[in-house]
Amino acid sequence: MRLVSTTMKSMIAIVMMTILGVGVISASDVTERRGSMVLTEGRKYIVAFPQVLASPTEKPMPQPMQLLISSKTKTTVRVQTPAGINDAARMDKEYTVEANKVLKIPVSTAYMNVESETRKGYGIMVTSKKPISVSTYQAWMGNGEMARHLPVEGWGKNYYSMNFYQDRYGNSSGYKYRPAQILLIADKDNTVISYTPTVDTEGGVETPSVRKGATQTITLEKGETFLIKAKINEDQNKEWSTDLSSTFIRANKPVGVVSGHVKVAIMRYPDVLPPTGMFAAEAHFVRSNVHDAMLPLEMAGKKFVTTPCMYTPTRVVGQASVEFGIDDDRGDVIRVIALEDGTTVKAMRQDGSGLLNKWILRKGETRLETALEVATYWESDKPILMGQYGKSYAKILPPAFLPTGGKNGEEAQGHPTVESGMPMLQYIPSVDRWADYGVFHAPEGMDNFFNIVFKSSEIGKIKVDGRALTSAFGGAMRLLKGTEYAFIRTPIGAGDHFIETTDPTVRWTAWNYGSLDGLQQGRAYGTPISIDMTIPCDDSLAVTEELLCGDVKGEGKILPENTSCGSIFAVYPEEMNNYELYVDEEFTSGDKKVTFEVKVLDKTKDATATIKIVSRSGKFVEKTYTYIAD
Repeated sequence: MRLVSTTMKSMIAIVMMTILGVGVISASDVTERRGSMVLTEGRKYIVAFPQVLASPTEKPMPQPMQLLISSKTKTTVRVQTPAGINDAARMDKEYTVEANKVLKIPVSTAYMNVESETRKGYGIMVTSKKPISVSTYQAWMGNGEMARHLPVEGWGKNYYSMNFYQDRYGNSSGYKYRPAQILLIADKDNTVISYTPTVDTEGGVETPSVRKGATQTITLEKGETFLIKAKINEDQNKEWSTDLSSTFIRANKPVGVVSGHVKVAIMRYPDVLPPTGMFAAEAHFVRSNVHDAMLPLEMAGKKFVTTPCMYTPTRVVGQASVEFGIDDDRGDVIRVIALEDGTTVKAMRQDGSGLLNKWILRKGETRLETALEVATYWESDKPILMGQYGKSYAKILPPAFLPTGGKNGEEAQGHPTVESGMPMLQYIPSVDRWADYGVFHAPEGMDNFFNIVFKSSEIGKIKVDGRALTSAFGGAMRLLKGTEYAFIRTPIGAGDHFIETTDPTVRWTAWNYGSLDGLQQGRAYGTPISIDMTIPCDDSLAVTEELLCGDVKGEGKILPENTSCGSIFAVYPEEMNNYELYVDEEFTSGDKKVTFEVKVLDKTKDATATIKIVSRSGKFVEKTYTYIAD
């Protein structure tokens, strides 16, 4: 009798739940899948544009500021401007991104950060349900740069900046002094950021000038940006004492950092070119804005490979006119920043016979290799950050030479006695940050190039635009003596391109860059194509949930709980059908634990949801929840 009574009670409960439209979910309705992945993309970005301090004759291109968005699969992205203090025209629109293509979205120049140390609402948020990559591109006649941004999930709380010294062009009747700059971006309200500059800052509305070595603290809200510019010191022009590099930035919540210069020649160039004669003019045409996104300290590394930039035959280097104030124009500039005292940095000898000691550095100390012309393998005993600057170029021509037209038939807009070229900046991912997939765009009207580094034995497992690297550019492969690595430098056509591997264990690093040299006001750009954001850690990921009438309350947690390296990267909705995901608003990528809810939208209908919880070490747990309404 007791058994019959229990059965009848269960039947009554099911009937009542059916009448009320409340479904039943059981343990069999939850499935789990585990694995690991490379973290090259994200689903939330907040990006911003640093200053382009163009000369009056350097006009913006038709679309001078753009977002470049790509994805491995077709997806929809939403572009918004979330800051409350935004004084520019607000953005809120959805776009479709095709697989392996780059969506170009024009952005108003009103979103360019100009005022030093003044809070602005110029952060642009890009979100997607599928993983995406986001870059920013700026193009003026005489200025240009590209930056590949990290997703919010990949941001950190501690950074060092990469900049350059204060520059100047013009003459005694009107010198133009140009400073270095650092741009900070916040994702969360009440983000408290402290910065310790290596030179005095300009100051602004929020803070007065900050002295070298002093620390200033500011608070930013979601989507707000904060530009820091070095203070002009007319007595120390083009001197390393004015270099803002190694400015230390730390925050209580993850932030984004873009760093570089508003307009600089790399290396030193005179104030006017040619230096004498009727055509002598302000040498703005060898100076450009240079910048890139900065990597947080936890993404520093110990092994790197750098490859020299490629240019058209227009650049005939090694003939710099030292007597006119032009520095060595050969090769590239490599910058290293140490994170710890007593850091030894070494470089492979060009004959491959072993590593050569280069520097022993203190914490925060930066050093430069100023004319590196060959591919080089680097190694350090403690983590370092590394960046690469492409150089300026100028060749003084006989005054009798006058051009009839510029590149692609354009009229020459520069100075007829100087062929010129522009600099750029790109960060260098360490070997443990090499990636397996990336999409990039080579702009029209530029001389575009592509460098890739890989293990020489794996060239057959890498594809570019669907073609094997061996058949596409295999003849350009060069071995890096003394190492297992090889590299390719090659021109590449304008348009969209993608790189992928046929073996999940194969990794590479690559950069897309370009320049427009000659007798017109050129421009340049350079940035990495992809980077792996995983941080190795011997951790594990546990995901538990409570189920109630189809709704799910879940928790993801890093184990063991006392691990120092483990953290949660993100919680993603993979597939959602009549379900909605809500992640704790207080969660920040890097936390040890995250709570989330998955709620049925309409309980009179069936629902399924697949949620992926990912750790910073690349481990993931994928949970699928199924709700049956009737």
